[in-house]
Amino acid sequence: MGALIMRAVIIAIGVATIARFHWIIYVFGLLLDVTGVNMTLLKKRTAFNILQYGLSAVLLLLGALVSDI
Repeated sequence: MGALIMRAVIIAIGVATIARFHWIIYVFGLLLDVTGVNMTLLKKRTAFNILQYGLSAVLLLLGALVSDI
């Protein structure tokens, strides 16, 4: 039951974020792209490696976008 509640909370946060910052959809898309490329190119495919590299790329992009504001 807790997992369903957490999933609903995360979805609600995502919807609110997209409604407030329409450009965030590009960040979410970039995360999917980076994850897909990493899954294709990494020889040792673990969920931790994929998440680590995908999240790093998104954080770098967010840092660049926030610093411009």
